[in-house]
This record gives sequence, C-alpha cells and structure tokens, in this order.
Amino acid sequence: MFFNRFCLALPMFLFMLFGCATVPVVDERILEGSLSELWKEADNFEKTDFYENERIVLNEIIARVPTHNLAFFRIEKSLFQEAKKKSQREIYEKVQKAFDDFLYSFSSGQSIWAYPYTEEAVWILAASYYEQISPPDRSQKETKDFINVLENKLFFHYPDTLYRKTAEEMLYQARKNLAQHSLFVGDFYLHTHALTSAELRFKSILEEYPGFLDEQVAVRLDQIHLKKNPTSLEKVKQFLFFERDPDTAKEAQSERKRIKEHEAQELNKSLQLRLEQ
Repeated sequence: MFFNRFCLALPMFLFMLFGCATVPVVDERILEGSLSELWKEADNFEKTDFYENERIVLNEIIARVPTHNLAFFRIEKSLFQEAKKKSQREIYEKVQKAFDDFLYSFSSGQSIWAYPYTEEAVWILAASYYEQISPPDRSQKETKDFINVLENKLFFHYPDTLYRKTAEEMLYQARKNLAQHSLFVGDFYLHTHALTSAELRFKSILEEYPGFLDEQVAVRLDQIHLKKNPTSLEKVKQFLFFERDPDTAKEAQSERKRIKEHEAQELNKSLQLRLEQ
C-alpha cells in the first residue's frame, strides 16, 4: 500500500524538489478508475499546476464519454492556465482549437449558449487572443480576433456578463492598438511619398477610431496638404533637390527662375498698391 502511494506521488515530489516539471506521466492505475475517481484526479492535478497530467486524465474521460462537454471545457481552461504561467504563444494557439472542440462536443439538440460553462469558455478564448496581441508595428490579426470574439460572442450572447468591465478595458486597449497600427502604416506611406495612400489611412483612423489619435492625425493630414499643394517656398525647396540630378537639373533651374520672377511681380504689385494708398 505504501509503495503504491509512493509511486503515484513520485512525479509531484520530483517537481517540488527540483523546481521543474517532469515528462507528464499518469499511472495507468489512475486511468483505470471510475469516472468519479478520474474527476477527482483531474481536480488534484489542476490544483497542483500539473496541467498536462490533468489533460491526460480529461482525455481519458472523453474517451469514455465522447460528448462530455465539461471535460472539453476543462481542457481549454487547463491550456489557458498553462499558457499564462509559461507565456508560450503556441499553447495559446492550442486554446483556440480546444474551444472549437468544446463547441463540437454539443449535440444538435443542445443549447450551446445556455450551457453553464460556455460564457467562461468564450471569455477564455477572448483572453487567449488578447494575450497574443502584438505591438502596433506588427500584424494585428490577434487584435482583430479578440475584438470579434468579444463583440460577436461574449457581448452578443451575454450582454450582462460578469466579465464586462474587464472586457471593456481590454477592448479599449485593443482598439488603441489598431489605431496606432494604422498610424504606423500611414507614416510608412508618408515617408515613401505615397501621399494618397497615407491620406486615406489617416482619415480611416478618424472614422474608425475617433478620439484616439485625432491630434497626431491632424498634424499628418496638414503635412500631406502642404505636400500636395506646396507654397512657392516649398516648390523652390523641391526644385533645389531636383537640380542635383543631371537629368532634371535644367528643367528645375528654369522652373525655379520662373517662380522667382512670379514672386517678384507679385511683390511689385504689392508695393505699387501701398504707394497708391
């Protein structure tokens, strides 16, 4: 009896002793237990952060009862807890597949959204996307996925969800991230002189994310307006640049001369008007 208990407790003892997880191993005698015994073991593994072992037991439950909704939900939750603990992106990706498996576990006659654990399952899915959100200068696929799950699943099916306050705070940050991403893309267009593309991108920020970056966008739109409608001084600066290129130097010098003559005429007209007054 003592030896059997020692064998069952050995992996946990090694983890506590060396501070690192061993290869997930669950004694076959545990897996041969009844459903109630399997649930007890799964709970014990969850409490002690042995998430992989927990999922081994849960999969045994599913093998016996293929449509066990709670077991599928617990696998999703287990993966999310492990992903947060280890901060590993690939585990977060497994959470999303586990959510799909959870949905597929329902029969055609079952109400998915009325099931007691579906709300938490949706929240875990949204949070898994949120944890993968990249900086504004990177792809925002996970940001968009997070917003989609939050708005079209959590808020739509559970308008009075207990997660609403935290979810709205996260939603604000996600939208801000998208606005900053659009600003980053717009700046790229602006620096590469793709003015029309930059203008469209900046205007989309004002339309889709009002109140986030209005001042920064306004400054950039003014810059684009000046570049598209340059003053005489700006034109001179532009032609000074082209004068350095042998292919455009002659034309640029001629245009600069014309601009200066035009400005001189305008100045003479202004002086004559003052003298007449």
